[in-house]
Amino acid sequence: MNTHFNLDIQLPAFWQLQKADKNIKSHHVTLYISLLLKWQKQENNPVILIKSYEMMDESNLGSRTTYYRSMKELLKWGYISGYRKVINGAIVEMKFLHFPTDRQVVSLPRTKLVVVR
Repeated sequence: MNTHFNLDIQLPAFWQLQKADKNIKSHHVTLYISLLLKWQKQENNPVILIKSYEMMDESNLGSRTTYYRSMKELLKWGYISGYRKVINGAIVEMKFLHFPTDRQVVSLPRTKLVVVR
């Protein structure tokens, strides 16, 4: 089973899922793409340490309230596996949005995609 991060697979999977999820807004999209780019820099480690001010700047979010709400919603809606605040920032556990074996997009509770395995 291949569990390596691949932006060329992960980004289209996210794009397909977010199109089916009517509550995803542009700030969710830019924040998630910024998280993907951080994940890519970490060379396959799905656990990333982030700082809110860096993520807000990279995602062009001007409000801390919007940032924290968006992170909690991405977690609640299943786009990321974990999010917890720590002393020097936050730890985010990224999630593969596709099955590594056949590259099919996973099904999330909020999306209308139906994937049969």
